Amino acid sequence: MTRLLIRLYAVALRAYPPGLRREYAGEMLQCARAAAAGRGLKTMPRLFADLAVSVPSEWLLLLKGLPMNGLSRDVFYAFRTLRRSPGFTLAAVSTLALGIGANTAIFTLADATVLRPLRVADPQRLVAFTWSASLPDYREWTTRTDVFTGIAAAANVRVAVAIDGVAEPIDSALVSPNYFTVLGVGASAGRLLGPGDATSGDLAVVIDRDWWQTRLNADTAAVGSTIHVSGAPATIVGIVEDGFRGTSLARPPKIYLPVSSAARLLASPFSAPRALENRGFVWLTTIGRLRPGVSAAAAAAAMDAMYAHQHPDDKSAEPRVELMPLGARALGDANGVSTFVGLLAAVVALTLLIGCANVANLQLARAAARRHEIGVRLAIGAGRARIFRQLLAESLVLAGFGGAIGLEVASLCLRLISRFQLPGGLDIGVLPLGVNRTALTFAVLVSGTTVVLSGLLPAWQAARDTAPVPLRIYGRVTTRSRLRSGLVAAQLALSLVLLAGTALFIQSLTAAVQVPLGFVPAGAATTTLTPSVSGFDRARAARFFDETLVRVHRLPGVTAVAWTNVLPVNGSMSMSATIAGYQKRPGDDTHVYVANVGPEYFAAAGTRLLRGRAFGPADTAGAPLVGIVNETAVKQFWRDRDPLMGRIMVDDTHFIQIVGVVEDTKIRSLDERPSPYLYAPFAQPSGPFAMDRGTLIVRTSGDVRALVPALGDELRAVDPRAPLTPVRPFEWQVRQLVMPQRMGAAFFSAFALLALTLASIGIYGVASYVTALRTREIGIRIALGADRNRIRALVLREGAIPIAAGLAAGLAIALPASRFAAAFLRGVAPHDPATYAAVTCLLACVALGATWLPARRAADTDPVTALRGN
Repeated sequence: MTRLLIRLYAVALRAYPPGLRREYAGEMLQCARAAAAGRGLKTMPRLFADLAVSVPSEWLLLLKGLPMNGLSRDVFYAFRTLRRSPGFTLAAVSTLALGIGANTAIFTLADATVLRPLRVADPQRLVAFTWSASLPDYREWTTRTDVFTGIAAAANVRVAVAIDGVAEPIDSALVSPNYFTVLGVGASAGRLLGPGDATSGDLAVVIDRDWWQTRLNADTAAVGSTIHVSGAPATIVGIVEDGFRGTSLARPPKIYLPVSSAARLLASPFSAPRALENRGFVWLTTIGRLRPGVSAAAAAAAMDAMYAHQHPDDKSAEPRVELMPLGARALGDANGVSTFVGLLAAVVALTLLIGCANVANLQLARAAARRHEIGVRLAIGAGRARIFRQLLAESLVLAGFGGAIGLEVASLCLRLISRFQLPGGLDIGVLPLGVNRTALTFAVLVSGTTVVLSGLLPAWQAARDTAPVPLRIYGRVTTRSRLRSGLVAAQLALSLVLLAGTALFIQSLTAAVQVPLGFVPAGAATTTLTPSVSGFDRARAARFFDETLVRVHRLPGVTAVAWTNVLPVNGSMSMSATIAGYQKRPGDDTHVYVANVGPEYFAAAGTRLLRGRAFGPADTAGAPLVGIVNETAVKQFWRDRDPLMGRIMVDDTHFIQIVGVVEDTKIRSLDERPSPYLYAPFAQPSGPFAMDRGTLIVRTSGDVRALVPALGDELRAVDPRAPLTPVRPFEWQVRQLVMPQRMGAAFFSAFALLALTLASIGIYGVASYVTALRTREIGIRIALGADRNRIRALVLREGAIPIAAGLAAGLAIALPASRFAAAFLRGVAPHDPATYAAVTCLLACVALGATWLPARRAADTDPVTALRGN
C-alpha cells in the first residue's frame, strides 16, 4: 500500500510547473519515501494535502509573471479560486485524470492493433488470401499479372538461432524473393532478399531491426557476419527498415529467410521427398498487391477461377479463394480482436462520462454555493458572458491538470495490460505500446472534451440563473434542478451498464475455470524442445530426452516426469484411423487425435486411467505396438465390445493393440466437445510429426514455483545449447485459454468499482447539498409538527426519482449493448435476467444508501437552530 501511494505521489508531482518540477520533484519524492518509511501511511494524507494547496499556488505565482489578457486573467483567477477549495480540486482532478488516462491507454492499444496501418507502401492496395497455398499453387498464382502487380508468399516458422554458441528458438519468416518488393519495404542497412538468394548455395538472412538492437547490441558490423540457423551457417545480408515488424502482429518474425531454404532448415514434413512440390501440402500465406483499377472482389473471382482449374477434383460451389485487407489479416480479426478492443474502449469511455457527470454535479453544487459572489459581480456591472467565461476557465484548468496527470495514469495502465493477451493469443506485451505523439494528441482532445462535458452546462446555468444581489436576497432559493437530477440519472445508467458487464464476465470466467479438463494443471511444470528447428538429429534428441528423465527424477519432490509431443489444450494432429472389427457406416468419422507420451505421462498430467494399464519401460521401439484410447473413442468404436481386445491403425501399415482407457481431456479449447483420442508410447512414434516436438511435463508434490528454477538448471546441465522454451507452470497454459474472460472481468471490475464509487459520491453530494438548502423549510415543517419519519421519507422520495430514471435508462442501454460481449461469454447468456435483476438491486441499494444519510440528517434537524441560522 505504501509503495502504491508513493507511486501516486510521484505521479502527482508532475502537476507542478515544469521548472519547479525539474528542480525539486526528485528531492520531494525522496523526502516522501523517507517520511513513509519512518512514520508509515499516516504521513501520506498530509503530503497529498500539501500538494493540493501548493500546486495551484505555484502555478499562480508563475502566471503572475506573465502579461495579462482576457483569457490569462480568467485562468489566473481560476487558480486562485481553486486554491481555496483543495478538496473539490483534488476530487475533480483525480476523477478526470483516471478517466483521461484510461482512455488514452486503451486508445494506444487500439492504435497499435486496429487503427495503425502496417508499415508498408500503399497498404490500401494490399490484400491477403484467406486460403493457404502450396508452393506449386503459389508459383502459378504469380502469373496473374492482369489483376496483381505482384504476389508474395510467407510462412512463419520457429527456428533455432545460435549466437556465440548459445541457441535460442525464435520466430522467423520464410519469404518469397519478391516479398519485400510487393510490400514496399526497404532496408535500413545492407540489402534485402532477392531472386539470387533462392538459388544460391549460401544461406542469406535479413534480420529485424529491433532484434538487431536488442540481441546484437546494434552492432554495425552485424551485416556480413555469420549466425547459425537450425545448425546451418547463414550470412546476415541486411537489416529491414525501422518500424516494419512483418505481417503478423501475434508473431512478428525476428529474421527472414528464403522460402527455398525450408527443406534445408526444417525437419518432417518439409524434408520429406518432394514435399514442397506436393499440391496437397498447403503452408504458405500469400499477399497480393492489386493493380490500379482492380477491385479486391474482381481479383478474388479471377483467383477462384484459377484455383478451380488447378484443383478440378474440388467440386465445392463456394468461393475457395477470398481476399481480405492485409491489416485485418495481420490483426487476426477472425478472433474478434477489434471487437474486444472496442469493448474495452467502450468501458473506459463510459467511465469518463461518469466522471464528467460527477465533476459537472460538483461544479453545479459549487456554483450554487457561490451565488452570492456571482450576484455581487453581476450587481456591480459584470456581464453574464464574462461570468460564463470565467467559470469555464476553471473547468479548463481542472481538465489541464487532469490531462497532465492522466498521461502518467496511461503509462501505468499500459504496463498493467501488457501482462494480458488479446483473443487469439496476441500477447499485448509484444506490441510497441507507449505514450507517443498520437497518444498525447488524443489526451489533449479528451481533456478538451471533458471541459465541454463537465464545465459547459454548469457554467451556463450558473451565469444564466443567478440574479444580482438585491434580487437574490429576497428571492426564492431554488432547490430543484433538472440538470442535477439528469446528471445523477446518467451516472446511474452508465454505472449499471458497467456493473452488468462485470457480472457477465465474472460468471463467464467462473464457468470457464470450472470446466472439467481431464487433467490437473496445478502442481506441474512444462517446457518444450522442437528438434526439427534446433539442429538436433533424431539420435541426439533421443539422448537428450532420456538423460533429462533421469536427472529430473532426482529432483526433490518430483513424483512423475514424462515427455510428450502434444500437451493438452495445445492442439493435436488428427489422423484417419482403421479400427479392427468396426463396421463403418455412411457419415461415420473415423478420425482420431494422436499423441505420443512417455510411461509416466498420465501420472504427470493428472489424467485418470479408467481401465487396463499405462505404458511401461517395456513399451520400446522393438516391442509390440500398444496404445491407450479415451472414453469417447470407446463409445464411438467399441460400443458393445471390450476395448482392451481392440486394435487400431493410423499409419496404414501396422495395427496397435489397445491396452488401456483414460478419461477425456480438452484438446484445443474449453468449450469443445470430446473427440476420440489415441495415445501411443513416446518410443513407438505414430504419424509424420511424432518426433518433431517434445514437451516435458513434471509433477511435484511441493511448490511448483520452487521447482521451476531447479528444473531449468537440470535441463541446461544436460545440454546448455538445447533451445528450450521457458519453464512454466502448467496452469499458465490453461490461463491463456480464459485470458479474454479474465481480462474482461478485470477491466469491467476495476472500472465498475470506480463508476460505482463516483456515482455514490455524486448522489450523496447532490442529496446533501439540496437538503442543506432546505434546512429552513425543514425546520419550519418540524416546528409545525411534521413527523420526522415523513421528513426522512420526503427526502428519500425526491432522491428516488432520478435513481429510478437512471436504472431504467441503464437497463435500456445494457440489454442491447450486451450482444457485443456475447462472443467472449461462456456459460452465461448476455441477457441473463438474474444478472440484470441482481445488479439493478445492488445499484438501487447503493444509491438509496447514499441518499439515506442526508435524509437522516434532515430528519434530525433542530427547528430552533435552523430558524436562528437563517
